[in-house]
Amino acid sequence: MVSEARVARNTPALVAALRARGWAEREMMMFDAAKATLDEATNLARRHGLPGQLAEVLATRASVHLERGGVVAARRDIAAARMAVEDGMTAEIDAQAAIIEDAVGNLAVAADLYRDAIRKGGEEIPVETAFTLYNNLGLVLAQLGDLPGSAEALDEASAIAAQLGRNKIGYAKHNQALTALLSGAVPQALRHFEEAERIFLGVDMPLGEHYMERIDAFMTLRLLPEALDVAERAVGQLERAGFRLLVGEARLRRARAKLAYGDPGGAARDADRAVVELGRHRGPVWRAQAHLVQLTARVADGSVRTTDLAQARRCATVLEAAGFLAETIDALLLAGDIAVVMGRDSDARLELTRIMGLPRSRVAFVELRRCIAAGRIAALDGNARSVRRWARTGLDLLGRFRSSLPTTELRALAGAHGVELVTLAIESALRGGRPRDVLAWIERGRVVTSMHDPPRHEEHLVAEDFARLREVIDRQRDVPVADPEAAARLRTDQARLEARIQRRLRTEDPALAIFERPASVAEAEAGLAGRVLLEFAEVRGRLIGVALGDGRARLLDLGGTMTVRQELDGLLFGLRRLVRARSDVSRDAARTGIGHAIKRLDALLVAAMRSAIGSDQPLIIAPPAILFSVPWHALPTLAGRPVSVVPSTTIWLRANGRARSDGGVVLIAGPGLPGAEAEVATIAGRFESAQTLTGSRALVGEVGRALDGARIAHIACHGTFRADNPSFSSLELWDGPLTVLDIERLRRAPELVVLAACDSGVSQVLPGDELLGLVSALLSVGTRAVVASVVPVPDVESTPLMVGLHEELGRGRSIAEALGAARAVLDVDTPAGLVTSLAFGCFGVGDITVGEFS
Repeated sequence: MVSEARVARNTPALVAALRARGWAEREMMMFDAAKATLDEATNLARRHGLPGQLAEVLATRASVHLERGGVVAARRDIAAARMAVEDGMTAEIDAQAAIIEDAVGNLAVAADLYRDAIRKGGEEIPVETAFTLYNNLGLVLAQLGDLPGSAEALDEASAIAAQLGRNKIGYAKHNQALTALLSGAVPQALRHFEEAERIFLGVDMPLGEHYMERIDAFMTLRLLPEALDVAERAVGQLERAGFRLLVGEARLRRARAKLAYGDPGGAARDADRAVVELGRHRGPVWRAQAHLVQLTARVADGSVRTTDLAQARRCATVLEAAGFLAETIDALLLAGDIAVVMGRDSDARLELTRIMGLPRSRVAFVELRRCIAAGRIAALDGNARSVRRWARTGLDLLGRFRSSLPTTELRALAGAHGVELVTLAIESALRGGRPRDVLAWIERGRVVTSMHDPPRHEEHLVAEDFARLREVIDRQRDVPVADPEAAARLRTDQARLEARIQRRLRTEDPALAIFERPASVAEAEAGLAGRVLLEFAEVRGRLIGVALGDGRARLLDLGGTMTVRQELDGLLFGLRRLVRARSDVSRDAARTGIGHAIKRLDALLVAAMRSAIGSDQPLIIAPPAILFSVPWHALPTLAGRPVSVVPSTTIWLRANGRARSDGGVVLIAGPGLPGAEAEVATIAGRFESAQTLTGSRALVGEVGRALDGARIAHIACHGTFRADNPSFSSLELWDGPLTVLDIERLRRAPELVVLAACDSGVSQVLPGDELLGLVSALLSVGTRAVVASVVPVPDVESTPLMVGLHEELGRGRSIAEALGAARAVLDVDTPAGLVTSLAFGCFGVGDITVGEFS
């Protein structure tokens, strides 16, 4: 068209064609070429006296200036466009003026300009411009916290998009995802993101801008590795495309992701560059956000400067004026942190009080941060009642949000958002010196940050993908060692299918769980009935606990958590070393290390509380997730006592009160575990009737059906713990893995599960003190008791222990007592015997007897 217009010497046609080509080049992110094209069109329109076309070209060129980071040049073109048109204003010029203010962070001004353009343009607005106006207005209103207004505008944009092609439909879906996420409709938000990405890939559109909002979504959901991965891709794509307007913003988001991921140094480096880029291309509002990341990184690595408090205050002022409510609250919370570090509590209180005067928001996480601010103020004032009131309010908000999430993984990760409120409340209770208050808040926090009823999904949603996954894993067993390429292809297929299953489950609306009320201390005391409860929590690096029993509650301060963790790490290292040792010297060194670590753990965790926990009552221990793998039964102070470990008192009470099942006994042997079938055959002789699944009968489908509602399930299978993806931790059956996700789909949990292989009970500790693994999955779906190994060591010969366990259960001992008696048959002078005696523990309700099952 440009060539034909030049040949015809038709200037109006040439200007129109150049403008069209410039817009196409802009869409393809060829910004320098677009500017050159539009410069020519501008000069022609001016020279030949074409004011209407000049205004259109200037509005288009303003958009290109903006993408190149030239905000001043963009504003200059908009002003010239207004002067060029006789009737003063057009919808397109108004739209571009609003986009400029939107880009630099003047959100309230931008919203007014978008509304004015819609109102003044009426029915005459071109369809493309109308889409831009409604779409951008919806995004701005979402950032301002007007979620109903945002949804209304984006619905209008979505309706218009159907007239404009798939790329606009993609934009509409993408932006609806953001509003859905802020509203707490997570499955809907993730569905919209997936649909938008498919559309953008289908029309060959760059994904850099799309990725940026997904970073925010993953950060909200605490999917930090995924947030960081998407951030890397966004920065890379935008840098390659020369998208100067957005590359600084992408770098800022990557800095935030690095900070959340525990990399303050990397975050600071990204933030330093973002300060320069955003300051040059986006103005003071965006520069202030980059400064906040710099300051947060300094607080994280302990390098706060004397000027940082003033800098945080300036950032808050700039962000508040622009309408960035969430970011303003973050800035003021950060200013409070800096003031506390500097020993200026009065200044901290001043900054936090400013938050309470800000407008309320419909976004749950904005209000959650307001609760944190109010809790901090109350803590500074020493007002315990107010601290606890704000903690309850915030944790209730978080609990409702978590109950709406579609997968166990997302619910578990979301618990990290409540850690500070729980900490504030526990600290307040500690200052009051009332053990029962401390226990109540530990348990309230544990309920918010631990799983109870997992989300329920229809099995057909992922049945086909699971079948393919098991086929791929099964094929990996037969790949020759000499064919690493085939093995790599199968691992790639496995990762792809696992990602697909997770995406599918995350985007489906589950049957929502009711936010569970934590058990009260009175309920705990009533349920103990002669038992002793010992519940721990980590509070700012210290381990505190409460012992409850015999009508008394005692407060325990056990010192720094780091020391305990170091001894536990030493114990786990010693166990691995003992199993793998090839010489007597190595075995002796490992034994020495194991013995030392057990004595130290005993001294650090329980020896000082002998008087508080009595001497012979059954003991229920609810440790923080980081101490779940402590072999509590092996600590000398607890020798000979029935010990059960639980994620929370609430879970224990619920399991203790659950109605008994009328199901049967199922015994399962998986592949590759020497002696598994013989073990199952021996144990089968202890029961009048038991369903035995071995060989070709130990298949995922059959095992799943057998486990559903069973009274006793004994599973002698290899356990695989997946630290990279705990939801796919599994038990190996003859046709593939039985995963945590499979267990969560059981309609009725088996009452007693014996996981008779090492590693089967290992769990992953997630941010927020949450566990993911087979043991926590079984307890969350309602299993009353689990016997499993939580020590991550290679499989050892556990058959004598397992046979002894069932013999002792048959004699009427409780599960915890039977396990303790069965350990006596082990030869602890051998590596396998010692490791087995330490590895296997009882979880859940350990003091019920087999008579309750048989």
